[in-house]
Amino acid sequence: MARKKEILKKRIAEKKAALSKYEEARLAIISGGQSYSIKFGDDSRSLTFADLNTINELIDRTEEEIEALEERLSGGGLTTRAMRIGGTWR
Repeated sequence: MARKKEILKKRIAEKKAALSKYEEARLAIISGGQSYSIKFGDDSRSLTFADLNTINELIDRTEEEIEALEERLSGGGLTTRAMRIGGTWR
């Protein structure tokens, strides 16, 4: 049980770090930047002003994932994995 909690804590920390990067990208785009690159681990993304909706979706999805992980850590929530497909949780 302690190992599962440590894994959840690590995943939460990783998601929060990613969320911080996404929020930096959004602020750069909103404040006039026409493009912004994010390098986070093996994942890299290049965004332009037209991708503001994409960055907002990434932020929303990451916030939802953090909330779900925190709920699991506190003993609630789903114990099985759920996957979002086309805007629907399955």
